[in-house]
Amino acid sequence: MNISRDCSYLLDLIQKYSSSSNESLESFSIINLKKELEVWARDCFISFNEFGSLPRGTGLKSTANIKLSIFLKEFCFQKFNGIKTCYESLYTYLSENHRDVKKKNVSICLRLDGLNIDILPIFKLNDKSEDHLIFKNDTKSELVTNTLKHIEEIKFSGILNEILIFKIWCQQQKIFFPSIYLEFFFNRNFL
Repeated sequence: MNISRDCSYLLDLIQKYSSSSNESLESFSIINLKKELEVWARDCFISFNEFGSLPRGTGLKSTANIKLSIFLKEFCFQKFNGIKTCYESLYTYLSENHRDVKKKNVSICLRLDGLNIDILPIFKLNDKSEDHLIFKNDTKSELVTNTLKHIEEIKFSGILNEILIFKIWCQQQKIFFPSIYLEFFFNRNFL
């Protein structure tokens, strides 16, 4: 299945429901939050990256939260005494400075000025690899992954329209599950 230009109804649905960018990333609140996170990370800070559906090209307007990863230097793994302690430290820091902070599976969610913001602490494993380490709160375990590679795999899969149509249908049917599972299922198995 490939949604071509002659499927104008489907393309209109995609245009109506999809979101290709998150203007909120440049808001005053987010800029200040980034500064605050840099203070927390101190000399461990490398960079911020957006993760989730929006940078993969599969975001929907109604579910587009801000998802921000904070990359930390490899040597800080010992400084924090592991990724779990780092995750807990970030949660404590955010809880002390903001209301409405909660732990999620791999991120920490914060509600700020009407925006839902997921923050994902990430340790870069080494300079030779893009692989990195995250903490899975539900299983209390570490996971080696590559969020940047996941973004590229989906973004350049050639099936973004098909993924978006299925996500729109799921949303209308009130079927909710993590988007990344759907995207990788489509990319690797379905089409």
